[in-house]
Amino acid sequence: MDTKKKTLVKMAFEQAKKELPRATKTSVAFYLSSLFEEKYGFSKNEKTFSRYYTELIEKNRDYAIDEITLDQLSAYVGYKNYRDFCQNTLNEAHYGGSGSVKISISDEKGTTSLVSEALKIVINNTISLPEFFTKNQNSLGLIGILLLGGLVWNRIDYAAADNKKEMPPPAHLSQTVLPKSEPETAIPQAVAYIPTARKTENIIIEERKQECMYWQNDHYEPAFCDEKISGQQLVAANEDMLRLFRKINAPDTLTVANAIGNVWYDKSDKKVEFFTHYGLNPRTGKTLKPVTPYIIGKYVVNSASVNGSISN
Repeated sequence: MDTKKKTLVKMAFEQAKKELPRATKTSVAFYLSSLFEEKYGFSKNEKTFSRYYTELIEKNRDYAIDEITLDQLSAYVGYKNYRDFCQNTLNEAHYGGSGSVKISISDEKGTTSLVSEALKIVINNTISLPEFFTKNQNSLGLIGILLLGGLVWNRIDYAAADNKKEMPPPAHLSQTVLPKSEPETAIPQAVAYIPTARKTENIIIEERKQECMYWQNDHYEPAFCDEKISGQQLVAANEDMLRLFRKINAPDTLTVANAIGNVWYDKSDKKVEFFTHYGLNPRTGKTLKPVTPYIIGKYVVNSASVNGSISN
């Protein structure tokens, strides 16, 4: 089995567990999948990451991982890519494997160099010190035992210190928007990567405007454009028409002095109607004309008014 691949998966899961309080295998797998998806735009789903851990770590058997995912995992634990991880990863002894230490001790005449061919001892991490000393006390001597004990003790102390050392985050992931969780009270950071999570914005509700109008007897009334008003046709609202446009219901009050330049008229169906503003006759749709002295003299002074209109 590829031990480096197993070590990489173990390191990645251990790193994620430091960032997720009360993390489980499933939540770590989901976290890694979401993190890589956000960072690289591509990632395996959480079930695949969970299988990596199950097969390689729990069942201790080989399992295929594609090169892209290997590079992503390597970057997450602090390496440039998987090749860099394989070239620079620490000795497997630091992660629970077995290693060896070779030492040399000079003989009584002092003629043996530091790399002595006269005496070479290989110590496995799994051997107990009492057992080793019992088997080799005659050949080691007092100086050899002291030297050997010092080397083994330093090796054990170094491995323990290395295990306690917190691995720094990879440089290219230093901008990841995952705040450090607080003990006990923090929400698992994986929640921050759920695609449905969204920031709530303030909503400003604007007041509806009556942007249409309709003709009501002798003036225009404002209305909403989606209103349904029986017998009336909605047109686009015009501020001047709403404020100034009126039908003159008492045309007999008109004179040349007060009407010229202030009154408009329309003659349809032998009836004349007068209005206080230029525009279209709301009843016929015809364009209104400005009154003249002739119109005032013919249709007002010499005629009788009936319901705001003057019959010819």
